[in-house]
Amino acid sequence: MFQSLAKEQIILASTAKWRGQILKQLNLNHRMLPPRYTEPSFKDGNLESYVQELATGKAASLERDFPNALIIGCDQMAVLEHEPMGKPKDIVEAREQLHLLKGRTHRLVNGLTVIYKGKSITRLDEAYLTMRDLSEEEIESYLKTEEFKGSCGSYKYEGLGASLFSEVTCKDPHSITGLPVSLLIGILRDLGFSNLL
Repeated sequence: MFQSLAKEQIILASTAKWRGQILKQLNLNHRMLPPRYTEPSFKDGNLESYVQELATGKAASLERDFPNALIIGCDQMAVLEHEPMGKPKDIVEAREQLHLLKGRTHRLVNGLTVIYKGKSITRLDEAYLTMRDLSEEEIESYLKTEEFKGSCGSYKYEGLGASLFSEVTCKDPHSITGLPVSLLIGILRDLGFSNLL
């Protein structure tokens, strides 16, 4: 019924090491490449559609060079009371984001796209995280780790950032790190593949 992925070329349109580690954990041999995609800034409209657009744009940007490959694109956005939070441009913005998030619950929205031989499938997942009411000293100490760099919401949950939260609610814990495994495996199965073979 399902085919093995062993002979398929798999491209992850990302250079994030933790995403690559997730694919490795799933026994998916892959190449990681930076997407050739300039992310449009979010202005107004539907945030879910925007995140899906980013995931699709990243995957599609490599499709021309790898027309027969299975290409995975993903993106994530933190949202606090309908206000999106992107990646901080510097430590000042990271400090502001952490102060806004402390003691409150925010949402992480994930878009995931898989493109394979002209077929494109995109799905959405989300997680809810409640940050502890951190002290000024704790925030400053965390900022020194520089985990905020390249991370929406200014934290890396797969690092020391896991300590920042008192509660996490999600269908898939990998959603927090930006590559929802349940969505990915579901898409692969829809395409006729099983990573268990």
